[in-house]
Amino acid sequence: MNHLLSAAIIIAGLAIPQVSNAQFSEENKVKSQAFKHLDFGVTAGTTGIGFDLATPICNFAQVRAGFSYMPKIKPTMHFGVQVGDDPATSQSKFDKMSGMLESFTGNEIDSRIDMIGEPTFYNFNLLVDIFPLKNKNWHISAGFYYGPSSIAKAYNTTEDMPSLIAVCMYNRMYEFFTESRYWDEPFIGNELMDPEIGMALQERFENYGRMGIYLGDYTKDIYDIDGNIIHKKGDPYIMEPDENNMAKARFKVNRFKPYLGFGYNGKLLKNNDRYKIGFDCGIMFWGGKPSVITHDGTDLIKDVENVRGKVGDYVDVAKKFEVFPTINLRISKRLF
Repeated sequence: MNHLLSAAIIIAGLAIPQVSNAQFSEENKVKSQAFKHLDFGVTAGTTGIGFDLATPICNFAQVRAGFSYMPKIKPTMHFGVQVGDDPATSQSKFDKMSGMLESFTGNEIDSRIDMIGEPTFYNFNLLVDIFPLKNKNWHISAGFYYGPSSIAKAYNTTEDMPSLIAVCMYNRMYEFFTESRYWDEPFIGNELMDPEIGMALQERFENYGRMGIYLGDYTKDIYDIDGNIIHKKGDPYIMEPDENNMAKARFKVNRFKPYLGFGYNGKLLKNNDRYKIGFDCGIMFWGGKPSVITHDGTDLIKDVENVRGKVGDYVDVAKKFEVFPTINLRISKRLF
């Protein structure tokens, strides 16, 4: 019995070191793959122009960290100035009112407002690439992009500032003549408004309506803070300049944008392993439908339909896609 126990202890003692050595050897093999080299890459595609650094974390995966930004491409968008809620009579009303405003300001009032679109899209990214094949050319990627919530903006051109100032002046006059509470204020010098003249002007301005940039039609009833309907579904949405006589809008998404994709990476030069070329295709998740918010707080995606011009094209695309398809070309060099 004692001999059998002694033999068992000896066998166990021999077996345990063998298993431990095998595990230790495998762990060293995995560790030896991690951070053994570093690649610098330059990227270009739908996420913009950028760069990244990549290093292996084991023998079948690598991690990439980078930055990309969209170049300042500035397309111009055109919108018409509208007077009142009826597009059919707007032009004739505008012709009359613009003539009056030109006589006051000395500036010609344009019936069309130009707005410049400008991307503000830049992101930091962190991706993990998994190589399922032995040749390690193809990879599956997962990670995220992180950047500002505002990825594009639109604003009026400098040349249209006189027209927007004139629009603000007209709307101030509209308020003065249609809201009788202003009639107690001096009109010219210390003179008050003659009631008969005031009533006549009030009727005329009410018949004309306010002036602004017609963008589309409301998709639902819009309420004020007291719960009163200020715009009914189907009414035209007419954007008026802000307190600085500007017309602006911003395209907004989530800051944190998860990513899933795949890609390929191969030799750029036949006999040189240091240079690689490849591509990445995937989907960046917005986190729901994006928003296009004007300076008065109106969401052109959720609150407005039939949006005109190029902005309307962008809005229609944004309504259909809650994700952003990405494709990028990548050229890299091994640093060490």
